[in-house]
Amino acid sequence: MIVGHPLRVALYFAAISWMSLLGSRLGLTLLSQVQLVADREILGWVTVATAAIMGFLFALALSIVLARQGARRILAITQSVRELTDGIPDQPSRTPDGEVLSTLVRAVDRLRAKVRSDARAMEDERDRFETVLSQMVDGVVIADATETIRLVNPAAARLLGKAQDHMVNRSLMTMVRDHELVALARTALSSDATTHHIQVIELVMPGQRHTVQAIASRIGERRGEGDGVLLLLHDVTEFARSQATRREFVANVSHELRTPIAALKALVETLEGGTIEEVDVARDFLGRMHREVDGLAQLIEEILELSRIETGRTPPRLDPCDLGKAIADGIERLRPLAERNGVGLNVDLPDDLTAVHADPDQIRHVVMNLVHNAVKFTPPGGWVTVSAARQAGDVAVAVADSGIGIAAEALPHIFDRFYKADRTRAGKGTGLGLAIVKQIVQAHGGRIWAESAGEGQGATFTFVLPVDLPLRKP
Repeated sequence: MIVGHPLRVALYFAAISWMSLLGSRLGLTLLSQVQLVADREILGWVTVATAAIMGFLFALALSIVLARQGARRILAITQSVRELTDGIPDQPSRTPDGEVLSTLVRAVDRLRAKVRSDARAMEDERDRFETVLSQMVDGVVIADATETIRLVNPAAARLLGKAQDHMVNRSLMTMVRDHELVALARTALSSDATTHHIQVIELVMPGQRHTVQAIASRIGERRGEGDGVLLLLHDVTEFARSQATRREFVANVSHELRTPIAALKALVETLEGGTIEEVDVARDFLGRMHREVDGLAQLIEEILELSRIETGRTPPRLDPCDLGKAIADGIERLRPLAERNGVGLNVDLPDDLTAVHADPDQIRHVVMNLVHNAVKFTPPGGWVTVSAARQAGDVAVAVADSGIGIAAEALPHIFDRFYKADRTRAGKGTGLGLAIVKQIVQAHGGRIWAESAGEGQGATFTFVLPVDLPLRKP
């Protein structure tokens, strides 16, 4: 039975065919040769097949090994990229073998360094931005299209009377509680981004009142979900107050000038009408005219003095000053006035007083003004006491009286220009004396205030000056 490779079978059939033609002897010889050739051919095919199989298995094993190594490298690179997006690690990735993967890892490391540098630059910019916002005098509020506050700086929180952290992510209407400011923000949201809306608004909060110039601008080039509004709040309270003070000053000066000028005009017209022929009446009218002129001169001089002090054109000469002597000189000049008015003038100065750097003439002016006011508004039989004492590095001088006192609502305005607590005492002074006193004390680096238990309870005016040198009386 012929069993084997198909080629061997074919050769056997060919040999048998030739045996029938050439004879049995020659055919057997041919058959043996055919068998030898067939066995060699089969061996070659087996060798080739074995080599092919072994090569395939080796290639398959090598591919598996390389695939696993490549997968590990790719996983390592993937982990590096994941760490890059999560935490930006400082340590570079391990560089795997292989030119392509090594190049990729180096590219990832360069990307990581670039992202880390950009992130640090962004953090620095954010810190600078937050520093600028926190140090700005003007208030900044940023709200989104839903009128939800996204950013607010300390100045804005202070102007709006709220806690800064409490305002973020809260409604603009809830936090501001001012319909004019909210309406301005809404107008900006519905307007073009290049348009700025400006309005002066008075913000009234519990215990405070601010006048602000509000500027509203829409954020975003095109209307959409990223839109918002920027509110810039510039505090103009002091400017508005100075403008109001200036207008009040002009009105007060006009009022103070109107009365004496009208009186002078009436006296002159009366004299021109024939009264000048009556000597006694004419002398009385001339005396009145002198008093009105003296009042005008005093008013003008006080206005000029106040202006010089406020503008710094006459700064005090700060030399070592014997404060006790300056106070005593001012008191003695007004003692005759106190005696004429029936008011007792008491002095309580320590024997060991303190020297200050001050202008003695201006300090004497302060004392005289305060004592003159105290005597003027103290009924006969009352008293005025001037005292001085050392207080924690300062020296305090107090002028107390038993006079008509000051109402509680008048105390905050007692040092305002032209202010008179009792409007019925329009003829007793110009209302500039205490304003001048305040400016002099402040120019010396001190402070002054008034205290009173109420009308009819007397008043005490106290000014404090810083101490520089100790001075003992001989």
